[in-house]
Amino acid sequence: MHQNGRDERMRKLLVKINIIKHSHQQNQQEQFMDIMLYKAAQKDDVDSFIAAMEKVMEANSLSLHNISKQKTRIGNTFLHVAVSRGNENLTSFIVFYFRDLIWVSNKRGNTAFHEASRAGHLGCLEILVRFENYDEQLNKEYDTLRSWNKSRWRSKNKVGNTSLHEAFFNNQRKVVDYLIKSRVEEAYYVNNEGKSVLYLAVEADMVDIVNSTLSNMVSDVNEKFMSLFTMGRSLINVALRRRNTVMLKELLKKLPALVHVVDEDGQNALFYAVSTGYQDGLIWLIDELKMDCSQMSSMGFFPCSRGIKVQPCPHPSEVDTNLS
Repeated sequence: MHQNGRDERMRKLLVKINIIKHSHQQNQQEQFMDIMLYKAAQKDDVDSFIAAMEKVMEANSLSLHNISKQKTRIGNTFLHVAVSRGNENLTSFIVFYFRDLIWVSNKRGNTAFHEASRAGHLGCLEILVRFENYDEQLNKEYDTLRSWNKSRWRSKNKVGNTSLHEAFFNNQRKVVDYLIKSRVEEAYYVNNEGKSVLYLAVEADMVDIVNSTLSNMVSDVNEKFMSLFTMGRSLINVALRRRNTVMLKELLKKLPALVHVVDEDGQNALFYAVSTGYQDGLIWLIDELKMDCSQMSSMGFFPCSRGIKVQPCPHPSEVDTNLS
């Protein structure tokens, strides 16, 4: 980042913190953003932004710390404003000097990550992720908990969406691809509707996003993990409901343990295929995965008692007879 004397100007502003007396304004928990500062944050001009901070500080006898706490009516900080406009130079400057603003949420619960993602400003998002990764690495080296105290579980907004959800819902495909590669675990986090981006991609028949997500996994995802993060919404059952055999095969090729995950009704893939009448999916599950037709559901049903006409499954007693 080209400085042009900016470091010296910022140093002087920081020094003024010690000589500015705290006013009544400073003791308020929330201050509305000065219009001069708001307009400066809308432009990708770092020098103009510093000048605006200098003027606001002098005019209102505020410390730099209190200026950084100012928000708009909807709770946006000047970092929110900068990233929503795609101002990469200003975003980099703000994050460098006001790192804590990365995790500040507005009244919708959106952080700067959410705002950059939903607007499709990939350059700003890359800056945020780079600084976040640097902080996490630094904190790991010094064995602190700061990065995880502000971690990704706290990066959900009021409707439970992560930045990846916001990018997905706003059709920001480049951002979706980038986030899957840089922080793939977000693809498994569910929102308030119980839907992860991986689930939504399966639901939308987006095989490429599903493949990218599964290919970028950093660790094995076991049955327990998938049960926890899908909250009873089986990915396999979604593929069966969509009658998407290609999706079904891809999911089970990468994560065979998914076939054992049951949905909120206690149905595994075999039961769900029967209950939805998806004959091709049922036959594939039996022929390719050798799923057991004699397995009873949590409700006490056998697959064949759920009532579609396919090649008959034998009753468990018949299986025993045949084996003997």
